[in-house]
Amino acid sequence: VRRALAFGFSLAELSVVLRERERGAPPCRRVRALAEQKLASIETRLRELTELRGDLKALLGADCVAAA
Repeated sequence: VRRALAFGFSLAELSVVLRERERGAPPCRRVRALAEQKLASIETRLRELTELRGDLKALLGADCVAAA
């Protein structure tokens, strides 16, 4: 459970997976689908953060002109 939480799965998502397992259904498909969603979300966030990093570096490299 801790590892799943560290991967970004919510308690609600884990609850669904555990309920499926308790009913005797292997939750592999559900876990895979959730993992694919998490990965896509992380990749989107990484792109956004990379762009933000570039913007901040550009800002830090720009000459500031004091307002008169």
